[in-house]
Amino acid sequence: MRRGCGSGPAAPLPRALVLIAAACLGCGCSGLQVGVHREGVVVEAEAISAPGETPAQASAVSAAEGKVLAGLLDLFVSSQARASSGEDVQEKILSQPRAYLRKIQVVEAAREPGATRVRIRAMVVLRKLMKDLDDMGLVRPEGVYGTPRILIAMEEAGPGAGRDVGAASHALRRQLAARGYQVFDQSDRLDPKFAKTGSRKDAQSAARAAAAHVVFSGSAKAQPVQDLRISGYHWYRGFVSGTASLFPSGTSLAAVSAEATAMDLAPESAAAKALHNAGDLAAEKLTGELSSRFRERSELFVTVLGMADLDAVRRLVSDVRAIGGVVGAVVAGLGPREVRLRVFAEKISPDDLAVLLVRLPGYRFVVRAVEPDYNYVEIGTGGEG
Repeated sequence: MRRGCGSGPAAPLPRALVLIAAACLGCGCSGLQVGVHREGVVVEAEAISAPGETPAQASAVSAAEGKVLAGLLDLFVSSQARASSGEDVQEKILSQPRAYLRKIQVVEAAREPGATRVRIRAMVVLRKLMKDLDDMGLVRPEGVYGTPRILIAMEEAGPGAGRDVGAASHALRRQLAARGYQVFDQSDRLDPKFAKTGSRKDAQSAARAAAAHVVFSGSAKAQPVQDLRISGYHWYRGFVSGTASLFPSGTSLAAVSAEATAMDLAPESAAAKALHNAGDLAAEKLTGELSSRFRERSELFVTVLGMADLDAVRRLVSDVRAIGGVVGAVVAGLGPREVRLRVFAEKISPDDLAVLLVRLPGYRFVVRAVEPDYNYVEIGTGGEG
């Protein structure tokens, strides 16, 4: 005999199943709607009690609860294989589904020979599920932690150096961040007078406070260049030189030097541009040196506005994982009209990722914002094609 929404009069359900249904919020045919909600994600699953299990109804409901979680795991771990083969997942997650379910609704129950089949809807508390999976090491692919934290400490003085933020150190930090490194620029805050000291001793102290892995200390300056062919403009050549070393051992990793020119009507602006250009080149050389020792994998954060359907989210995650250079992608948050992703990539900057997302076939994405300093990309969708 089958019992469910819209069925006619039937004998009461066995007491075990009645207690399960009554103990859960939202019981009733209109209680829970499948989909993404502000409170969580509602998923439907069906299961049948194992032969010989008593009470059979409770066994079937418990199995269905496990299926609710199992059906979502591929969205929240870095690869489907790690979700399906991990013994820890079975022991710590799937074996105790009630820890992650806020509401459970028994939609339908049917007796079969020697067993009971049930269909349930359950709301999953995503925040706890994502945290526990991350704590178990199932979110970040191997090698992401191989990207070092870098502290910059540069002595920058003279024309174009700037009063608050050094032009060369700012460019160096921005380019390193765009390549996925976590960068701390302490060039302007290493001594009581806020001078751009570049002192190795001060840098070592700051690196300890910032838990940095690599310290880049050095100097930058700009000098005027005489060019009689162009009148009315000022030419400057910027120089950056420094040494990258491991912290706290001090082992030298690379010596980097770069120079670049720029011109402007104002001498101070020309010098600042030259320092900025030299900082950009120094960043390219430094990342080239570091990549031979560290795996350049970074974590990027993507917000997609206008996507609400869970199947569409699942498809998007699969498509992002298939992008060349992406080594992992997981859902970091879901809302009624928004999905947030954590994307783990190798040598892909936020700007690069924004372009790759816009070019994904089957979508009509538009870039809303890119923040290289925070490894952040925001895109909107006008619907899927």
